[in-house]
Amino acid sequence: MLAADSSVVATGAGDRSLRLWRLGTQAELRSIVLGQGYYADAGIDTHGDTGVALVYPTEQSTLFHFFFSTMTRHAVGELSIFDVPSGSVLHRIEGAGGKVARISPDGDMVVVQSASESGLGELVVFDVVSGSPLFSLGGLCEWQPGTPRDNCGDLIAADATDLAWSPDGRYIGMAGGAAQRVIVWDTQSRSIEFASGTLGVPGFAFSAIDFSPNGATLAVSSKTAMWVYDTKTWELVRPLIPHTGRPSWVTKFTNDGSELVTAQAHSGRVRIYDTSTWEHRSLTGGVGQTRDMAVSADESMVALAANDGNVHIIDLQSGDLLELISLDDRDLTNVEFIDGDTRLLVSGSTGPVEIITLDPTELVNIARSRIARTFTHEECEFYGIAPCPTLEEMKAG
Repeated sequence: MLAADSSVVATGAGDRSLRLWRLGTQAELRSIVLGQGYYADAGIDTHGDTGVALVYPTEQSTLFHFFFSTMTRHAVGELSIFDVPSGSVLHRIEGAGGKVARISPDGDMVVVQSASESGLGELVVFDVVSGSPLFSLGGLCEWQPGTPRDNCGDLIAADATDLAWSPDGRYIGMAGGAAQRVIVWDTQSRSIEFASGTLGVPGFAFSAIDFSPNGATLAVSSKTAMWVYDTKTWELVRPLIPHTGRPSWVTKFTNDGSELVTAQAHSGRVRIYDTSTWEHRSLTGGVGQTRDMAVSADESMVALAANDGNVHIIDLQSGDLLELISLDDRDLTNVEFIDGDTRLLVSGSTGPVEIITLDPTELVNIARSRIARTFTHEECEFYGIAPCPTLEEMKAG
């Protein structure tokens, strides 16, 4: 029997006991193994049925600094392009670097920083369907994290801790990690459109970047502050917004651009800025260090992936905890809402990628599909069930 609010299922047993099954514990639908190694923080992106992930096959421990979110040493990663519904890996592209890969607004392309044994390199844009490189974006020098950055001349030594496409696909913005710079490329001319100087407190890396839905502004965050630029003039919309001690490792504009949602990495909180006044409000998200954040398509929920093995889903307005999904105390590094907010895509630092349902109806159907037997004739007589159902009828409900 299913409760009226779809939160609990009651089942009877042959020992005359009644068992209650709470549907707040989500069911894992599928695991997608993209390969062994380290799954970079916030390094997974999805668009429709397509997913991309940046995995470092030779790494089994944290490759990125726990406190600063920058690469601690040089490594060469692999970009995986996969089909979300089936879990099939469509392409594995070696020679990827930085922290993230991002799919274009039309879903046709993906951008990632290149890497070789010599160091990190320029950005490369790939075709999603074929996995072939389409073009490169110059201006970055070959550089290994942890080494001096002053030997590049006019080129920039930077690690892509975050990347973002403008809504029209014309620009690609990069949060320049340890370089503490904002860099924006024009995909038509394939050259740098804008590059800031070194910003913020020395030693505190840039970590997150996002364009507003109308493309008019670009927000970039470091561990100590946030900068918001006008994309026509590349002037600051307002003076820097300080948040010392509250690093925003992930930033997301809401669909209408009225708010900017930021995950404060070490506090487990969410800070939400009103983009008309840049005043903010804060929500308590939970304990642990937030490694990734996702805002639901209907903007009612925000999901936080933390290093304590939990995904916290909270109400974006009230801050109420709606769901707490525990995944075996793993260090969670990625979370995305998919399939109309009915499922979550989650991964830990060592994988795999998991698809978890949030839909109570789907949970009940899964429970029915796992029924292994029907009632015996004795049980049907005892409980007064007539006619006695077949196994197929039990699974059908």
